[in-house]
Amino acid sequence: MHIVIALSWFHRKVGPIVFYYYPEGELEEEEKIRIADQIDQAFEEGFFSHSFDELISMNYYFEIFSKWARGQKEMLMISAIFDTNVSSDVEHEVLGESIDFANRIKNHKDIYKAFYNEDNPQYSSDSAEIQKYSELVKVWVNELYWAVVEITREKTEEEIIAELMSQEAVYDLVSFLNHGPVSLEDLQFWFDLKFPDLNLQKTLEKLEKERIIFINDIGVENYVLLVKELMVERIPPECIITLFEEKPEIKELTELFSNKVMNFFSEYKPTPEDSRILFDLVADSKLYNLLSQLRVGPIPKEKFTEMIAEELKQEVIDRLDILKKHDIIDEFNYKQEKLLILKTDIRFKTAFPDYLKRIIPKKTQEQIAQKYQPTRSDDIDLESISLLADDGESGEIGDYNTEDLANIFGEPGDTINHLKELSESILEKKMKKDNSKTKKK
Repeated sequence: MHIVIALSWFHRKVGPIVFYYYPEGELEEEEKIRIADQIDQAFEEGFFSHSFDELISMNYYFEIFSKWARGQKEMLMISAIFDTNVSSDVEHEVLGESIDFANRIKNHKDIYKAFYNEDNPQYSSDSAEIQKYSELVKVWVNELYWAVVEITREKTEEEIIAELMSQEAVYDLVSFLNHGPVSLEDLQFWFDLKFPDLNLQKTLEKLEKERIIFINDIGVENYVLLVKELMVERIPPECIITLFEEKPEIKELTELFSNKVMNFFSEYKPTPEDSRILFDLVADSKLYNLLSQLRVGPIPKEKFTEMIAEELKQEVIDRLDILKKHDIIDEFNYKQEKLLILKTDIRFKTAFPDYLKRIIPKKTQEQIAQKYQPTRSDDIDLESISLLADDGESGEIGDYNTEDLANIFGEPGDTINHLKELSESILEKKMKKDNSKTKKK
């Protein structure tokens, strides 16, 4: 998707013009004229859309006070221009950002000076302020562009998982299902006790959409089965290897960077609490963007604030402080420059749920892992209490050998369907065993 943000202004002599747009060079002269002319369609402050050729513009018209304009008002329009249709949700968010932009302009009483020519003798005494406010308005247009890009971009798989797992109800539900399939009735009872104000069905729909759970009829009941466990971990940044191999000219810096990373991991011990923090950090899109930028290597701290309006600089600094507090990033001085580094990267991985690990021989786990490439974690306690085990005895439910599992998993295909089959088979064996015990009694 191609995006341009344009700020148009009604020039009292030549009519409406595009005062500034970003990214620069992305609009033809004819396109700028057609965008600016849309000011004539507006009779009062508000939002409207327009399309021409292959472009769609979402426009917000507003006015600001001005001592230099006729009628003491400047007529402005901020436009978000796309080369494809966008959803109503995106349109709603763009409207919100446009209103925020307009309010920011309105709240600076002398901002009208930004739109005048500093070389005009009529305004020579105000040339310094004209230049200052002109640059400030351009920075705000740039910021709006990046805000709209953030709204429209597709989220990475990392972000989608993190947004899910950062929700307490989802995290606890996945942890609960990790021990084994649960009937929908029992799960509803448990969920209502823990989260009386939330809707279980909506939570399950989110997990089904990401193919994390499966709901199926087994016997006369509906069962909810966890088919993969989601985990997060800290890892050393991959850029260290890249820097050593591709940038020998900064070997000294890379060694300092590497030492800081090694010192951290020499003392780091993963904990469940740390996992929750990592999910929360990645779920915050603004923190995730900072983390993503640092994945390429050390970056001067100034770079994060050089093109940010003064009133927003503290917000960026606060985000950097959050990442430093949780040992995601660090900063140090190198050759009289303050650099930011990624101390630890964050990686998401999937593994077999505990209840499957307990019944699948380790050798077979490795074969399946090689076949389907799920990542296993040796940190999980494989002796966790399972809802499917009797008296906590490992392996009591069914003896699956390598041949059995090969028949279940077959050739590479839909891993989740294979896991569903295995989970259903487990429950069927448990039911048979329960019925057998009942008959004996």
